[in-house]
Parts: sequence; structure tokens; C-alpha cells
Amino acid sequence: MRSHIRLIWRPLRLVPLLGAALIAHSLLAAGSVRIIELNDGSRLSASIIGYTDGVYTVESATLGRLQLPDTNIRSIHSPDDSAQISGGGVAAEADKQLERIQQRIMVNPGVVALVLSMRQDPAVVEILNDPELLQAIASGELERLQSDPRILRLENHPTIQEIIRTLGE
Repeated sequence: MRSHIRLIWRPLRLVPLLGAALIAHSLLAAGSVRIIELNDGSRLSASIIGYTDGVYTVESATLGRLQLPDTNIRSIHSPDDSAQISGGGVAAEADKQLERIQQRIMVNPGVVALVLSMRQDPAVVEILNDPELLQAIASGELERLQSDPRILRLENHPTIQEIIRTLGE
């Protein structure tokens, strides 16, 4: 029984890291459009350009470049967040946990700032420049990811550790 728990826990402990990696990839990808819901209920479709001192810089096709204080933002999510996750077992639980963590990252301006701060980090750039590894992250191939030395090194990265602490994971 104990070995079964260990087999489940090992992949699941990578979930916050994978959430941060997916968010980093989506936030840092050129033209990555997000749905930004403001406190007044209005919604904006825009790419996040940056985050500094509590203010998001976003680029909207219709409104151009805008500065939005994080206190005015209710949520930020991808346009396809309505996709359902199906399946069973450890992979399905990891998918559900990953989805929850992605949402928590996107609505926490401090964590978004931490993720954006990693855009020039060589360890992150190396991962984001590997299409096969990005595909493994996107498809939740936990066995592949838990054996990749770059992912395992990133797991101990101080900024990733801060993200995990901030999210309470």
C-alpha cells in the first residue's frame, strides 16, 4: 500500500511545477490571448505583455495597449478554459489538480509576476524551447516529465519554490 501511495504522490507533486510551466508558456508565447474579466463585469480579450508594480500591461486587438491595475481584475483565463477533463485514475486526478492550480496562478497577480520574472531564466528558456517537452507538459505525460532532468532541476528552482509556497501546495 505504501509503495502505491508513493507512486501516486511522485507524479502529483510535479503538478504545481507543471502548472507554472504551462502558465509560463502560455503567458510568454507571442500572441497568447487571454480573457480578462474586470471587477465591473466587463470582459476583455487581450495578450498579457507584462506585469510591474501591480499593473498589467495588455494588448487588445480592438483597444490597443492598456494598463490595468490588478485591483481592477477579477480573473484572467484562457479562452478555452471550458474544456472538460475526462478519464480516471492518477492521470485524471493530476489533470484536475493541474487545472485548479492553473486557475489559482492566473488569478494571483503575485504569482503571475513570479512566472513572468522567469522568462529569461536559462533553465526555463531551455524547457520552453523544447517542443517535445512542451508537448509532454501540455498532454500531462507525468512519467516522461518526472524522468526529465531539466524538469527535476526546475523543481528546486527558488522561484518555483516561492510559487509553490505562495499557492500553499
